[in-house]
Amino acid sequence: ATFTEVPKDVTVREGDDIEMPCAFRASGSTSYSLEIQWWYLKEPARELAHELAISVPGSRSKVIHWYRTCLCYRPTPIYVPVNTA
Repeated sequence: ATFTEVPKDVTVREGDDIEMPCAFRASGSTSYSLEIQWWYLKEPARELAHELAISVPGSRSKVIHWYRTCLCYRPTPIYVPVNTA
């Protein structure tokens, strides 16, 4: 099983619409339950990554994860449950 399409980092102006494509392909007979989250963050991504690096020392993968998911207009997370059972 793998993600075949993931959201890309984008820069937009206030009021612009954006698309956040995401696709997952299941394999075999295994059941999958996914929860995909997009987050709205006011700070530029570069500053945010620096702050996370300071607050989570030795956890570079977490910094990259948060940096790559900062795409949303809403102040709360958007949960998109995906069931392939």
